[in-house]
Amino acid sequence: VSVCGAMAESRAIILSRHLVVGEQEEKVVMEDTSGSRNTITVTDNRTGKTREMNIVKGTVNATDFVPLQLRLYDPGFQNTASCRSQICFIDGEKGILTYRGYPIQELAENSTFLEVAFLLIYGSLPVKGQLDAWTTRVMRHTFIHSSLAYLMRNFRYDAHPMGMVISALAAM
Repeated sequence: VSVCGAMAESRAIILSRHLVVGEQEEKVVMEDTSGSRNTITVTDNRTGKTREMNIVKGTVNATDFVPLQLRLYDPGFQNTASCRSQICFIDGEKGILTYRGYPIQELAENSTFLEVAFLLIYGSLPVKGQLDAWTTRVMRHTFIHSSLAYLMRNFRYDAHPMGMVISALAAM
C-alpha cells in the first residue's frame, strides 16, 4: 500500500465514523415517554399490504418501502435526508449551518481555512501545536512543478479561470 493510499484510507475511516446510514439507523430505538410507539403503519390500498416502520428521530428509512414495491420520489429533495451527520447540521428555514457545533459565521470570521479543515477531519479546532504540525503537513504537499507554473503564466490575461484550472489539471 502506498503512502498516499494509506493516508486516503485513514481519512476515509475517520470520515466514515461520523456518518450513520442504512441498517445502523434501524438498530436505534428512540424511547417515547408519552406511551405511544415510535412507528408508523402504511397500508398499500392497491394490494392491502400493511407495513409497520420505525420512526427514528423523526425519519423513516426509505428502504422500509421496498416490501411494498414502492420507491420514494422527492423532486428537488425538499424532504429528503441522505444521512445523519456529526459533522454538519443544516436548517435552511431557520438559516442555521453549523460544522461540529460551531456556527459557520463564527468559523468564517475567526478561523483560517486550515483550522476549519482540521476541525472537519478530526472533530475539534486545533491547539497551537496541532495547527503548526497540520500546517506543515499540508503545506509540504502544495508545491507545484515549475513547468506547471509556466503553463499558468502563459494564458492570456483575460482567460477564464476555470479553463485555466482544467488545462492545468490535464497537464498534470
